Amino acid sequence: MKGTREKKYYSTREAAQFLGVNVSTIKRWTDSQKLACIQTAGGHRKFLLSYFLEFLDANPQMKASLPLNSVSPEKHPFESLPKPEIFAEKSLDGDESAVMLICTRFLLGKGDLSLLFDEIVMPALRLIGEKWARGEIEVAQEHIATAAIRDAMVRLKDQLQPAGGSERGNVLSLTLADDSHDINLKMAELLLNYGGFRVYNCGAKTPLDGIERLLEAWNIEKILLSSVYHPAITESQKIFNDLIALAEAKSICIYIGGPGFEALDIPQKDNIIRLESYKSMAELMIK
Repeated sequence: MKGTREKKYYSTREAAQFLGVNVSTIKRWTDSQKLACIQTAGGHRKFLLSYFLEFLDANPQMKASLPLNSVSPEKHPFESLPKPEIFAEKSLDGDESAVMLICTRFLLGKGDLSLLFDEIVMPALRLIGEKWARGEIEVAQEHIATAAIRDAMVRLKDQLQPAGGSERGNVLSLTLADDSHDINLKMAELLLNYGGFRVYNCGAKTPLDGIERLLEAWNIEKILLSSVYHPAITESQKIFNDLIALAEAKSICIYIGGPGFEALDIPQKDNIIRLESYKSMAELMIK
C-alpha cells in the first residue's frame, strides 16, 4: 500500500532560481506581499507553483527574464521553452522529476495550463505512440512513460490551487466502457480543477450502470467524455447514445474530446459540444 503523498513545496532558493532573481529579492517580495508564500513557525518561506503564476500574471514584464534554458544545468539546453521530444524522452526514462520540471518551467514561461497539454504533453504522447507503432519501444516502456506523466499531473494538482476554491460547479468525467485510456482525463481534471470546478473522475472503462444516481447525488452540471480507441464500435455507439439520452433528460451538457469520436456517429444536439483541444476546453467549459 502506498503511503500518503506529501505536498511538494518550493524553497526560497528554488523560487529565486525559477524567477531569475536572488534570494534577498524573493524575501523582499514576500515581505511586501507581492509574492505569496507560506511561512513556517521557524520562519522558513515555502511556495507553490500557483504562487509564482499569480506573481507573473501581476508582473508580466518578469517573464522575459525567466531562466528557461534547461531541464537541468547539464542536460538538454533549450533555446527558450521545453520541447515535446525532450518531454517524451524523459517520460520514457521514467524520470518523474524531469517531467515535473519541464511542466513547471513551461507554465512559468507561458502561464497557460491548456497550452502545456496542447503543445507539450499531447505531442509527446503522440511521439511515444508512434515509437511503439514502429516497434522502437516495448509496451512496458509506454506504460512507464504514461505513469511518469500521470504522476506529474497528480503533483501539479497539488501545486495549482484555484483562486476561490472549487465553486463553479460539478463535472463528471469518464471514458466509455471499452476505452482503457485515462491520461486525457487526468489532464482535463487538472485543468478544470484549476478553473474552479469540482471534478468527479470516474476513470477508464466506466459502465453506465449507476451513473444516473451519481448525476443526482453529486449535482452534476457537466459531463466530460473522453475517447481514444474503441475495440467494439457498435457497443461503444450504443453506450454513447444511452449517455446522450440520459444527459438530455436531465438537461446536462456533454463535452466530448479525443480521436475515438471520429469512429462514432455524433448527433447534432444542443447539449453535445465537441472539444478539439485543451485550449478549447478552457474556452468552452471554463471561461
